[in-house]
Amino acid sequence: MKSGVVIGIDADARQVACATLDGVEWTVREFNRTTKTGDFYAAYDRELLALMRLAQDLGAVVYLEGTYLASASSKQGERANVRTFATLCEVRGEILYEARRHGVPVLVVGAGEWRSAVLGRVSGRDELKALAQERAERDTARSDLSEHMCDAVCIAQYGAMERQR
Repeated sequence: MKSGVVIGIDADARQVACATLDGVEWTVREFNRTTKTGDFYAAYDRELLALMRLAQDLGAVVYLEGTYLASASSKQGERANVRTFATLCEVRGEILYEARRHGVPVLVVGAGEWRSAVLGRVSGRDELKALAQERAERDTARSDLSEHMCDAVCIAQYGAMERQR
């Protein structure tokens, strides 16, 4: 069993992006959870199971981005925000459940925590996303990464930094 392997996960209601850092080698991918109408993809459970089996086989520690509840400026926005928060909590629960079943340690990290550690102090969503993309593409030598995949890479980088302390 290998040690020092980290997996960063950035999950949203519809997709799970994961980045595995094994020494200096990167594996980055994402898989679908639900369709636009909210139906689950048949392969979702298999994909999540395969990810946790891989983590178990590698002796990896998973770093999972925490769920954030943004402020809403209206009652309608507040209701939509709470629904999104509830869905993200469901996704987090699915990931934590599979990890627990496979004995995979998971550390939940806040978005602000990994962003400041990996990207530095940056203000503005567009600048954060651009820096995450630049860093992830440089480190993985890939130019085809989605926004969520870039975040997963940065979360894994955060995990690797934490493991070295």
